[in-house]
Amino acid sequence: MATRRAPRLVVRTTVGALALVAPALLADRAHCHEDSRAQAVVSLDRIPARLARVKIQLQHTLGDQLLVENRTGTPLEVLDEAGVAFLRIGPAGAEANVTAPAWYETVAVDRVAIPPTAYAGATPVWTRVGIEPSWGWFDRRLRIDDDHATDGAGRAAHTTRWTIPLRFGGVPIALQGRFRAASPRAGVFTSRLTSSNEPFPGVRVRLVGGRVPALYLENGGDQPVVVLGEAGEPFLRIAPDGTSANIRSPTWQRSGKAEVTTTPPVVDAKAAPAWRTQSSTRNYAWIEFRAAPPEDEPPAAARVPMIVRRWHVPLRRGTARAVVDGEVEWVPQRRL
Repeated sequence: MATRRAPRLVVRTTVGALALVAPALLADRAHCHEDSRAQAVVSLDRIPARLARVKIQLQHTLGDQLLVENRTGTPLEVLDEAGVAFLRIGPAGAEANVTAPAWYETVAVDRVAIPPTAYAGATPVWTRVGIEPSWGWFDRRLRIDDDHATDGAGRAAHTTRWTIPLRFGGVPIALQGRFRAASPRAGVFTSRLTSSNEPFPGVRVRLVGGRVPALYLENGGDQPVVVLGEAGEPFLRIAPDGTSANIRSPTWQRSGKAEVTTTPPVVDAKAAPAWRTQSSTRNYAWIEFRAAPPEDEPPAAARVPMIVRRWHVPLRRGTARAVVDGEVEWVPQRRL
């Protein structure tokens, strides 16, 4: 494992101007899927038998994202088109090769600047980015472009397969799938608050619609409000003098707003928070994956609205605690 250190580069990625979202755009109910007829979708083939004990998921959130949890004790490496490993998940946690351009090309949905120290043929420099043997990345090979679009009748104009090469314990293997025309949706998912939109006096929350809803919090009080992440870790701190993120929070890493650097922090839900200022305002919005709809639609027989998920976002203000509760409802097309 090389010891050369790359100079630090910082690129901030954001998902829209959520921190500046206008109150008029906010509601207690948010449509999770605004378009009921998608052009094309990405699908994952059956996982190879050798990876049977590795948890692999393809999720459609901010973009098409692969999520891997590897607790087998055998390292799993993700390779770029040239066969260079840029991500390693295994006994040492999650590690990034910060001299591989593919690391920067896949760590966020938006394009980020690739530092001059990352180039084809560079000596690998591995940096631990997560304490847990799990990671998610937005592989460019999953991107739907014009070649994967559909014709006017909704049929796939070009049926194309994708392949992502891996090494498992040093042995080559691959994940594969295809781009296919999406079936017309039989309905839509909506996410809504079921708890009060004022969890503490002077603190208000709202939902922002989108493929994955966002949660917007306005702190009109005189104390900081801490939002807890999916693992119960401090995730955000929204205070009268500004908003900070715990850059070691797994929930922050997944939010789409984390900085992309050549010296990334180690993601660890159990570590002491490392707060970094994100905004000078007491209002903030973030993509809230806990309020996301399930990947699959209910069966065709589901002809009436139904609750398919209930979600919870814990808050803390001083010693007081509160929970923002919500639910995701399936509404069949004929009911719209």
